[in-house]
Amino acid sequence: MALTEFAPHGEYQVCIEERLLVSRVTGPWNRELVELWAADALRGAQRLGDQGRWAMLAIVSQSMLSTADAVAALGKSIRQLITQSHPLASVYVAAPGTEGRGMVNSGLERMHRGSVPVRFFDSETEARAWLAELLAQAGPHPPGHAAFAVLLSFWKWDAARPAHPDAAGDLMPFA
Repeated sequence: MALTEFAPHGEYQVCIEERLLVSRVTGPWNRELVELWAADALRGAQRLGDQGRWAMLAIVSQSMLSTADAVAALGKSIRQLITQSHPLASVYVAAPGTEGRGMVNSGLERMHRGSVPVRFFDSETEARAWLAELLAQAGPHPPGHAAFAVLLSFWKWDAARPAHPDAAGDLMPFA
């Protein structure tokens, strides 16, 4: 490992739940974690983009703070996801008290400016209700689409750790 490289800090989980790319992130995080997340999220976004209209949902806990190079990597990754896979919106959930919430939300708004709507919610329930309405207005799935859930879990880099208890549906790894 070069002197400028670090082990990933933070935790994440990416899954597809019907027409949502759901990321659960526990911060703080660094660039190395963002790069791992981005690769998994892009695979999921490409799969969703092939299926029709979809949206991004990120649920952040503990801290939204990150290093400056992680912020740059996150911005690049978000723009790539949007450009390549065309989500309807990007939604973030962070409960009141999540470290860095107000400061980071404004940065996320800037990352999305001119691309897709971005919304922030205090609870996952509120976010999912808003997304359900948005996706319903966007129209039904393309013919032949089957709802599915795909889960890829990297909790402290232990792929054998059990899935997040809030994940729904049958689980299968990304190919």
